[in-house]
Parts: sequence; C-alpha cells; structure tokens
Amino acid sequence: MYKSLIYNRNVATSITSQGRSFISTAGMFFEQFLANNVKFSSLEEVIMFIRHTQEERPNRKYRDIDILSRWITPVECFSKLILDCGYHYIPDFEDMDIIWEMVNHLDQEDLNRVYYKNNLYDFLDNDSMQKSIRYMMGCLHSAFLSPADIPPELEAPLQEFTNILDEYVMNHYQVMDRITRWQTMIKSVCVASDTDSAFVNLDAWVRYATNIIKDMDLEICHYKYKIEPFEDSKTVDTYLDNEEEVYKVNPFIEEEPTYDYDFYNDKMIELERIVDPLITIPQDNVRYSLINIMSYVVSELCNKYVEDDVRKINASEGEGIKCRMYLKNEFLNKRMLLTYVKKNYGSYQELQEGNIIPPGIDTALDAKGIPCIVKSVSPDSTKKALKEILYYDILTAENIDQVKIIKDLAILEKKIMNSLYSGSKEFYKPATVKSTSAYKDPMRTQGIKAIICWNALKDDSELALDTNERNAILIAKVKINKGNLESLKEKDERLYEKAKILLEDEVWKGKIDSIAIPLEQEVPQWLMNILDFDKIINDNIGNFPIEAVNIIPAQDNINFINTLRL
Repeated sequence: MYKSLIYNRNVATSITSQGRSFISTAGMFFEQFLANNVKFSSLEEVIMFIRHTQEERPNRKYRDIDILSRWITPVECFSKLILDCGYHYIPDFEDMDIIWEMVNHLDQEDLNRVYYKNNLYDFLDNDSMQKSIRYMMGCLHSAFLSPADIPPELEAPLQEFTNILDEYVMNHYQVMDRITRWQTMIKSVCVASDTDSAFVNLDAWVRYATNIIKDMDLEICHYKYKIEPFEDSKTVDTYLDNEEEVYKVNPFIEEEPTYDYDFYNDKMIELERIVDPLITIPQDNVRYSLINIMSYVVSELCNKYVEDDVRKINASEGEGIKCRMYLKNEFLNKRMLLTYVKKNYGSYQELQEGNIIPPGIDTALDAKGIPCIVKSVSPDSTKKALKEILYYDILTAENIDQVKIIKDLAILEKKIMNSLYSGSKEFYKPATVKSTSAYKDPMRTQGIKAIICWNALKDDSELALDTNERNAILIAKVKINKGNLESLKEKDERLYEKAKILLEDEVWKGKIDSIAIPLEQEVPQWLMNILDFDKIINDNIGNFPIEAVNIIPAQDNINFINTLRL
C-alpha cells in the first residue's frame, strides 16, 4: 500500500518476478519428467546432459541388474538423444558425429542411465517397475485420496518407487532459459498455469497404469465412499447445495461387490452413479489412487528441483536450513475447458487436498475469468443458464456434443427474446453508478449517459434518476441514431421528438446505445420501440467460449440461432 511507512514500489514487481521464475522452474520439471518435452537447443546442451548424467555415478544407489529388464544399445541411446533435439535446433551431420562418438565411449551403465533420463514410460516398461505399480495398488485397503496423507501400507513401497524414479528418470539440472521457454514452448502436460500455479495433466499416466492393473482383483474395487452429514469436531469443509451442513467421506462395503475393470465404457457404473450421485464408485477409487501415487512422486521430486534452484540463485538462508519454497498439491480436476483467453477456463473439481467435493454446479464447478459467468455485471439468470451448459454439456458430458451446445444456446437466446418482449427485466445488465461529482469526465461514463438518456426520454409519470446521487440501475441496449430516427416517428411521435432533441447535443455523437432503467420502474412500452435485441442477447451470451469446443461463429457479434457452423 503506497500509504504505508515502509512502502517500496519495487516489492510487487520483485515478488511477481520470483513467482514467475519458480513456476517456470516447476513447469520445466513437469514437462521433462512426465513428457520429455524440454528439447535440447544446442550441441552444448546435449553434451552437458551426457556429462551431468555421468557425474551422478558416485550417488547411484540402485544396480541396473536389479531394476532393468534389458541393456540399452548405443544406437538406441544415440537415437533418443537426436530425437530430443528440437528447441530452435536440429543437429547437422557434424554435430551428430560428435554425439555418436560420445555415446560409443559410454560404458553400459551410463548408456542405460542416459537413455532413461526424462524417459518415464519407457522406464516403467521394465518388469520391476510394472511389479511395483501392481504391488502398490494391490496393497491399498482404502482409496488414496491425498498425496499429503499416505495410507500406512503404501508408505514404504511408494517412497521406494519415488527414489527409483529420482535416480533413473529425473534430470536434476536446471534449464537456464526456463522463463523464456515457459512463455514460448508448446506444453504437453501443463495444461494451464498462472503466476504461481500450474495444472498438470496426468491422463497419460492413468491410462498407462490402468492397463497394467486391469486384470487385478483390487480391494479398493470392493468399496464405495458415501458423502453424508455428521456431527464431529474433525469435519471436512465441504458443502453441498449451499446448505450449512458439513459432509464427511464415509466408507462402506457393498452387499454385492461389483467387479469392474472397464474403467472408461462400463454402462452399469454410470447407472449406479445416477441412482446416488453422492457415492464414489470403484472406478473413482482406482483413478484417485493412481493419480495421487504420481502426484506424490512429482510433488517430492519437483520440490527437490525447486530447492536446488533456490540454492543455485543464492537465495538459501544458510547451510542446513530447510528451503521454504515448496509446492503443494491442491485440486484434482476431472476435466477442464481451456479457452483462447489467458486465465479464462472452466473446470470440474473432484478433490480438494484429499477431500471429495460433492458433484453439482454449486460445488464442483469452478469457472475462472469467463465474463458471462463470473462478472458481477452479468444478469443472474444468464449466469445460471450458462453455468448449466458449461457443466452438463461440456464438463460432465460423456461425449461433448456440439449440436446440443448450439441447441441449448439457441433455446437460451429464445428465452431472452421472449423475456424482453414480455417486459421482464431479468436479462438487463445490473450496474451501480456514483454521483457525477465522483467522475473526472462524467459524460465518458456509460452509466451517467444512460441515466441522462432515461431522464430525457421517459414519460412524465415515470420515475426520474438523480445524477447527484448513487444509483442502482439496469442498463438496456438501445438503437437510436440519425439513420433510424425518422422510422421511429411512425411508431411513437412523443419518443421521436425527445430523441431528436437529445441527438442534437454533440456529446452523443449522433447515436444513443444504452439507457438506464430504475430498479423500481416497470419496463415501459415505449422502450420496446428502441431496444437493440441482438445487442442485448450478445451481451448476455456472446462471451460464452464456444470456440474452445470448436464451434466457430459465422461472423462476429451475431446470435446463435441458424448462424453457427462446425
């Protein structure tokens, strides 16, 4: 705050810059560890990668003969290194000769280690790792819901699994141009990021691990978890339908266990969920557990990576003092809708720090930045209708049906049109306007101009608005200009005379596009003659991110009925 005695104008910029630096560091880790997506940008980077891997030899704890199912050949290692180039760099024949000579001088252990660095799924193909995954899932007695709360039976195998991946797959060395890369590179697993957070996609891991355990009779597949209210001091802060009741996760055993291993298409599972949407199903228990196994791994290793970054930039507080910069796992989103606008997305949330979030628009839906849904100036009716389309047609639909989305938007458009013709104020934009003295140039403020327009055009029997006071109003879009003024004369001569006088003032620049309506005032009939119906509809639903589901409007600022192409 600039009024503070210790105000420093550089602090905010400094904090934001550090946040960007740390999230870029974390992002580089996620991309290289989970997807091998941080490509080499020069021959020097390839050489340093090989040298750094060799330098880890004194710290290696595991023997290849105990972990690996086969030895890597020089040709495989060379091919992997060449295919990992690509960030503004393609090696020429001379560079490839140098890399080939280096690879051929590696002993068998270093060949193995260089090949498996940032090569997660090839490494998990080894028999020992497949057995580890099966053992971890088989030993669970209950669903693993939070990486911060590991079931006792999973602690030892999960830590061992993490240590092995740390040694074989994790690349411990920093990407020097990480901030620039983070801004410009095409990402594979970090689907959305902010200054200090990132959403990481673990779908590839879930599908891979599901295929490994598909023939297992898992204990967690015999359990369901039901969310129900209870009285206890140790409550889970999860609310349902905005009621002031606290809900807990209560495990119970099915009377007739369902053995389900078709985790994507089983119809019976979906029917069970419809009967009681507050019951998690065996499919969820498996998915939650797999996701949190990998969440624990990447959390532990990413924090090591960030801690190393803190030490390298000389930001550590001293020898032996633990780093205070740690990332935590917070939300599990089942599906996200990403838009073309930064910080605009919708997500379906399932878990928050290990707590199951009850399904429903008011609990599981999280919409960020989408103007027609989150802005206070959007009518409540519009927000509610568009949230339902986002939630039911996109985020929870088994298959996203573009035609159904268009139909629902067209139905909403018709409802808005019928509401406007009926004289309802439901879809007008709410606004609060201060007195004229609060604005440096009042006539550059839409709300003030809308109030003046209302006072000038209203009937003598209708309420007036005082511009010297604070006013809560509704704003309606209208269409009055010199081109349509004469046609207005035939519809309403009184309105024509008043609008003509108003347009003579140069402040309107020949057109009037909005008018205020007092909250206590019914919509007058004369207003119907000048309402801009298309503009009102577009203001309500035009910002809905249909392009994100590949529905492209035929032209800008046009309504949905009969005007969209796929």
